[in-house]
This record gives sequence, C-alpha cells and structure tokens, in this order.
Amino acid sequence: MAINYTRLKNVADRLITDNGQMVQLVAYDYVDHDDGSVDKVMRFVSGMGVVSNFNERDSKMFAEIKENDAKLICKLPERPERGQNITANGITWRVVDFKDINPAMLSLCYILQIRA
Repeated sequence: MAINYTRLKNVADRLITDNGQMVQLVAYDYVDHDDGSVDKVMRFVSGMGVVSNFNERDSKMFAEIKENDAKLICKLPERPERGQNITANGITWRVVDFKDINPAMLSLCYILQIRA
C-alpha cells in the first residue's frame, strides 16, 4: 500500500488554514559588504498556525515543558530555528524547540514549543 504524501500535505495545509490564523516569524539575514562589515537584517516570514496547550503525550516529544509554554502547529515557507520570535494570537513568543513533521522528505508542518 503506497501512501500519497502530497495528498497528506494538502490535508494538513487545509486543516491548518481552516482552523488557524496568521503567524509571523522573525528571521535574520546577514549581509556582507565590500568593506568587510556585516549587517544583520530583520525580515518577517508569514504563515498559518494553530496555538494549543500541551497534553501528556507531548512530554515525550519535548524535553522541558514549562507551565506557560504553548504548542504551535504551523505551516511556514521555511524551517524555524530555536530562539527566533514568532507572533501568534497577538502575543510574541520565543521558539524553545520544534519538530519537523517530514515523512518522505516532504515537510507537512512544524510543531513548535513556544514560550512567552
């Protein structure tokens, strides 16, 4: 039995879009100049996501879940990194940890542990 991962990705995208809201990840690029200096340039990466609470099963996926941590299931055009800021539900959170749901090298979504 073959699994159609493209169809699975489409279902995940539709569920996140139908039930989620806009999220905005703050990413940084570094620009090298001819004089040897480097500038840090902030840019925003927009996507869709659903914020929820952690359950008991999530403690196996993430190491240190604190009381005010939240779980963000999102689709973003690029992979998030630990320490980046993301705005969801009108709150700016910091990415503590994340898991890339990535069967067959097709990124379906990201599950982020976020902390205010």
